[in-house]
Amino acid sequence: MSIAPALQSVGLPIDEIYLDKDIDTTKKETSSLPAKYFKTQAFGYWLLLKFQSDGVIDDTTFNTLMKDHLKVYSSISDQTSYYESFDDDFKMVSKDLKKLMKDFHKPPKVNKPKNQKNQKNQKNQKKLKEKTEKMENDTVGYETQKKRGRPKKELSKQDNDDDLISSIVSAALNNPENKPRRVYVRKTTKINQVDTKINEVDTKINQVDTKINEVDTKINQVDTKINEVDTKINQADTKINQVDTSINEVDTKINQVDTKINEVDTKINEVDTKINEVDTKINEVDTSINQADTSINEVDTKINEVDTSINEVDTDNDNDNDEEVIDYCLGCETGADNHDAHINHRTKLYWNNCLCHDAQITTFIFTKDNFKCLLHKPSLTLLDFHTQNILNTTHSITSLSHNNFSFLIDQHFNTYPC
Repeated sequence: MSIAPALQSVGLPIDEIYLDKDIDTTKKETSSLPAKYFKTQAFGYWLLLKFQSDGVIDDTTFNTLMKDHLKVYSSISDQTSYYESFDDDFKMVSKDLKKLMKDFHKPPKVNKPKNQKNQKNQKNQKKLKEKTEKMENDTVGYETQKKRGRPKKELSKQDNDDDLISSIVSAALNNPENKPRRVYVRKTTKINQVDTKINEVDTKINQVDTKINEVDTKINQVDTKINEVDTKINQADTKINQVDTSINEVDTKINQVDTKINEVDTKINEVDTKINEVDTKINEVDTSINQADTSINEVDTKINEVDTSINEVDTDNDNDNDEEVIDYCLGCETGADNHDAHINHRTKLYWNNCLCHDAQITTFIFTKDNFKCLLHKPSLTLLDFHTQNILNTTHSITSLSHNNFSFLIDQHFNTYPC
């Protein structure tokens, strides 16, 4: 940003000044008032204390002056701006103060004789008139000169001087006894023009400072927003760290669970090994049982052979005793209505060929050894094929049902239809 157009507008050859965007123009807020301004503030406070103690002002006025005019309780920026205005007016104020002091310390006037006063007044009046005419001619001639740069605004000082001169002349003519006050009329010089232009440049610089302060305010606002964003980012980082911590804890728990699972797997493998050992032993026991079954079957075969021999012996004995073997139903043969006539009194079962209960006893042959006997279906009792006596044998039969399908199975797990 260039302030050269603003400075050149006052007609002075001022080099261009640039505010580079890379230069840090931020003003840091100070925590206390600068020393030169604080000294001025301390003097004002001391002066107000003097006024209060001397009774010039009361407590209310004292507090008002402290708050509104010394700016004691305002912010540092407001105090600095307030006392900077004093620096800006210092030149004019010091000039007025010096003039007041000079006027105060002037020696008192001495009254001269009347004749001398008249003569002196006439001479002064003549000189004053000549100076006035000369000043007017110089002013007109100066204004007609060609000026470089921007034309300067007309000042009302000349009119004020003319009024002042006229009042002095009329006062001198109307009251010759009082000596007119000597008036020093300053000509407009190049120095005054330079001062005016310097003041204009100062005004422009103040405007630039105002813009810079506005930019500083905007920068501070942006910094505030950046700080807020940084705060939110830090909060988000905190949340992320918490989540990471939770994830790490979960990972730790998972690792612990995995360790436990591995331990359980090891235990399971050990159990499987034990089971395999038990299965091996069971197989050995099964082999032994099979061998025992084979031996038992052989014994059963021997016993059946013995039973057969015994049955043959019994049959021979029965034949020898001339006992009649009944293999038919007496009730059906005789046509007896008595229920007991259809039952074998030895087995307490119906006779084999009983027409009333034909389906209860049937012929049954074991598959493995072709052992032939009678089977009482309701009770699955084995009977001798010839005598229908209940057999005392190792042969057995069992009924099984599965999915509405029934079948018979013997001690050797051979199946037979019902």
